[in-house]
Amino acid sequence: MLTRQMILDYAAERYGVPPDFPWAKHPAYAVLRHRAAHRRWFRC
Repeated sequence: MLTRQMILDYAAERYGVPPDFPWAKHPAYAVLRHRAAHRRWFRC
């Protein structure tokens, strides 16, 4: 079973996309933003 951390690690290693935590109200919510495609977000 994949864990949240495994997905975040994979995105960082494979695509160079570090997690971003843009919501102060929900500090555990992460967003993965693909830098080449500004409209693509992946929420974890």
